[in-house]
Amino acid sequence: MNSAKQHIRDVYEQLTTVERSIAAYFLGNEEQRDFCQRSVANLLYVSEASLSRFAQKCQYKGYREFVWHYEHDLARRAALAGDPAAPLHSLRDDWQYQLEQTLAGADADQLRQIALQLEQARLIYVFGSGYAGLAAREFELRFLHLGLSVQAITTGGDMPLRAALSTEKDVIIALALEEQFPELEAALELALERGAFTLLVSAEPDFAERVTVDECILLGRGRKKGHGIERSPQFPLLLVIDSLYAMLQHNG
Repeated sequence: MNSAKQHIRDVYEQLTTVERSIAAYFLGNEEQRDFCQRSVANLLYVSEASLSRFAQKCQYKGYREFVWHYEHDLARRAALAGDPAAPLHSLRDDWQYQLEQTLAGADADQLRQIALQLEQARLIYVFGSGYAGLAAREFELRFLHLGLSVQAITTGGDMPLRAALSTEKDVIIALALEEQFPELEAALELALERGAFTLLVSAEPDFAERVTVDECILLGRGRKKGHGIERSPQFPLLLVIDSLYAMLQHNG
């Protein structure tokens, strides 16, 4: 289930000052109310057109569709309030949301081409620090079983050194979540100069725009920063790893 509140959080940085006041109202509310467009416009001292633009920025066709989903979410949360399994239902919804957001960032043709590069590579280096480093380790373990030569590099200072030794027969994969390191950016620049095939899997659009790579998979933003207690932050990266693994098995 795609929570309406989650859609608001995803686009919050793109909203205008007026739209952020609308977002604050819907994010802070926990009760069923009169969400008629005119009533909400009068309550918030905004125009009905502003509510429509806000809904469209939240990925809905219009305000009416947004309210339908918003009210549905409120009703569902109320129904689950007394359910001891409510945390599991919430987690399941979060997983489903992450699955949809992550796979929306890469199409089958792109994954197939990347899998082909991995299959033909002499060496594959996977860079990642913190939670991304955990995903890099998982990548190494999984793809070694397919007979590929893979090494995870999880220390920032080692990334540029490894990239400087890469060749046009190698693949450099950079996994990046919220935290960014200058070493990772420098490593990608060196790998590009050396002619290695470079892939960036990132949750940060700004970082993806700042670096030059052969292929980029941009992850959906999902939960706000600091969500590691509820869900493993590396989960979207693992979904990409599983997708590439499935492509390689299909090709093989």
